[in-house]
Amino acid sequence: MNADDAVSHYTQLAAETRLQRGADEPRWLEERRASALASFTAGGFPTRKQEGWRYTSLDKLLTQTFATPREPAYRISQKSISSLRTTDAEAVRLVFCDGHLVEPLSDINNLPDGIQISSLRDRLTSPSKQVSEQLDRLFENDYEGFDYINTTLAKDGLWLEVEANVSLERPIEVIHTSQQRDMGLLLVPRNLVILHPGAQATLIEHYSSPPGSTDFTNSVTQISLGADAKLEHYRLQNEGMQTFHKSKLNIRQAGNSRYRGIAVNLGASWARTDYRVRLEGEQSSCRLNGLYITSDQQLSDFHLDVDHAVPGCHSDEYFKGILLGASRAVFDGRVRVAPDAQKTEAHLKNDNLLLSRNAEIDTKPVLEIFADDVQCSHGTTVGQLDDEQLFYLRSRGIDEQHARSMLCHGFAREVLAGCSVSGFIDYVSNAIESRI
Repeated sequence: MNADDAVSHYTQLAAETRLQRGADEPRWLEERRASALASFTAGGFPTRKQEGWRYTSLDKLLTQTFATPREPAYRISQKSISSLRTTDAEAVRLVFCDGHLVEPLSDINNLPDGIQISSLRDRLTSPSKQVSEQLDRLFENDYEGFDYINTTLAKDGLWLEVEANVSLERPIEVIHTSQQRDMGLLLVPRNLVILHPGAQATLIEHYSSPPGSTDFTNSVTQISLGADAKLEHYRLQNEGMQTFHKSKLNIRQAGNSRYRGIAVNLGASWARTDYRVRLEGEQSSCRLNGLYITSDQQLSDFHLDVDHAVPGCHSDEYFKGILLGASRAVFDGRVRVAPDAQKTEAHLKNDNLLLSRNAEIDTKPVLEIFADDVQCSHGTTVGQLDDEQLFYLRSRGIDEQHARSMLCHGFAREVLAGCSVSGFIDYVSNAIESRI
């Protein structure tokens, strides 16, 4: 199947989904979906001729066909969901299976005043003008084929809104999984996170799938942080090795807001995560760490676009990769400092360990600075395990496999540091152990 055939395939999926939805959606949303479909049909998928996709081929993805999920007869158990929990803290929990919220396995009750957590699906038919305006914001910033597909097909996802000066003490854990093994599903969660001025919350996302799954997850998340708001955001992508994963995160920050994120990519045959961060208010800050581990024929791609639009903001991005087998990884990070964004501090770094002669990393950290009173740095390293460290561990009676694993864990731990969620680092460490 070539690119034109792939466009036709997704257009057909859009038609099938439109029939499934019926006539319950508001007029503005129908128009938004129709516009997105027209843009997708006209522009198709991104190509390697575009700078942001130079190192990432879509060939593997575009040869696959997928089905749109219908309302499933859930066979997933509470026990299986328990194994996917990434924290031992008492959490607010939402479970999505095959793209739909599973209410019996979720726990969104007993929330404090000022906090709204629900399925996006419940909101899409709301007649409220305020809700419609917020949802309209949800579908902003579409600019490429995958975004248009999500807008056209999205039926469910997370709705999180925290009112001004309200703090949610419990973390919010969102689990995305599937139960289909015999067919590849197209899963298109759309998430909206709004923290009003002074609000605080912690959000965990976990993407998983059963062995043998061939699904394609194409998610879009819109995050809006008001003045003085604080969000801690942890993402774990650990889907099956035959799946495909594309995530887009749009983050907008008002003055003195704080975004702290850790993104971990372990699974999927082909995976790409795009961050677009815009620091729009003075004294806002973004700290984003990431870890990717690849093996066999895996591809993992992180693309960062951080825009310092106003003075006095701080950003710090630190990503690490461990590559095995004949796998590939891409790190493409860009920090832009606008002409008026004086007193900016921005640091961008990418370090990689290649544990195989056949592994490959394409890394490109970039600074675009148009102001003169700034403190900015960027750098990248590519290397192997330290032979002296390996020899030291071996001389202490540790076998080579365990010694390599210990050094890899030490390498990875640095980007996981600072996580405040009980159990998350241990869960990720156990997942890493199974990969190295």
